[in-house]
Amino acid sequence: MKYEDLNLRKQAVEQLREIVDPEIGLNIVDLGLIYQIYAEEGRIEVHLTVTTPACPLRLYIEQMVTSRLSEIAEPVLHVVMEPRWTPDMIADHARLYG
Repeated sequence: MKYEDLNLRKQAVEQLREIVDPEIGLNIVDLGLIYQIYAEEGRIEVHLTVTTPACPLRLYIEQMVTSRLSEIAEPVLHVVMEPRWTPDMIADHARLYG
């Protein structure tokens, strides 16, 4: 039986928080683009999305995620379009009220 490495998962979240969507100005975690992270034995599996299916920054975001996670483990990315991203997925603490 394999067990999730929670310390590695925490490191992955920290790395992903450093990636900012240049069009929106929020990191991809707070923006709600990261759907799932699973870490075990030097490997990090991430399910993520982009804001629209035709997002011009998709390749950039994928490259940044791969680059940042490669610093701590072997990344495995799954870009998914379901569920479709909506602004409701932005973390409450990252929203601008006014």
